[in-house]
Amino acid sequence: MDPTPLVSVVLPCYNGADFIADAIDSVRAQTYPAVELIVVDDGSTDASGEIAAAYHEVTLVRQPRGGLSAARNAGLRTARAI
Repeated sequence: MDPTPLVSVVLPCYNGADFIADAIDSVRAQTYPAVELIVVDDGSTDASGEIAAAYHEVTLVRQPRGGLSAARNAGLRTARAI
């Protein structure tokens, strides 16, 4: 068993361009070494997805607007941590 298990962080986002970079930077600032960050752009009409895509360590999932639960579920389907 890996001594440092992977942790998946799912960050749903809908029109959060004003805040998404701060949220991503907050996750990146954590000291735990094995984190995957999944941002789910839930049909945003602003630049949320483009901002998230600028971070090479972010896995970006884009989907049509489905609401918070659908965005979370999309992130969980993408997550590699068990």
